[in-house]
Amino acid sequence: MTSPGDPPLRTELRAGLLVGLGCAVAGVVVGVVWRVVVPLAELEKTATGVLQVGGAETEVAADGWFAVCAALAGVLAAVAAALLLRSGRLGALVGLVAGGLVGALVALRVGLLLSPPEIAAAAKGARVGDTFEGPLRMSAYGVLLAWPTAAVITFFAVVAGLDVESHGTDRTERLPERADHAGLTATNPVTGATATDPVAAERSRLSPGAPPEPPAPR
Repeated sequence: MTSPGDPPLRTELRAGLLVGLGCAVAGVVVGVVWRVVVPLAELEKTATGVLQVGGAETEVAADGWFAVCAALAGVLAAVAAALLLRSGRLGALVGLVAGGLVGALVALRVGLLLSPPEIAAAAKGARVGDTFEGPLRMSAYGVLLAWPTAAVITFFAVVAGLDVESHGTDRTERLPERADHAGLTATNPVTGATATDPVAAERSRLSPGAPPEPPAPR
């Protein structure tokens, strides 16, 4: 959290470091989740080598699941940064971009560390006919940008919504004060009646105790 009394530069730096560090730590969780949800290739050891059972779409699925997990982490990080850090938003934005890239790299590294061993190492301890899971791999490294991209888009959307809500509340609070200064309402000090017409209010102010005029003779 930032303090209102801090200098602007210190506030921005603190917000950026806080957000970036949070994204880097969250990368560990994203890597574990990615490893759990991603489907791995199923391999079978034969007399001539190792064959893959099923289609070859597991690498594409690994990239897609990583993009989903990383984008979700970016959205959550942006919402938390926009709601918790009302000052230092520029630093928070920089922290989301840099921290998102670092968090994506950390998630990739953690997922690969939790992956099954390479095919050659796994096949050594298997017998002919045994099936085992292949290693986790990423083929399209462009999905690493899913985290910072989703974070930036979400951050701008949430901040814009908060600013619109704040401006609307300020206008609502200032509206009665403007109406009083404009002379749209006036109260008769004798009768206590409220006049909403500017002409009636002016007459009430000039002649507060004047009796009503008698009807004209016919």
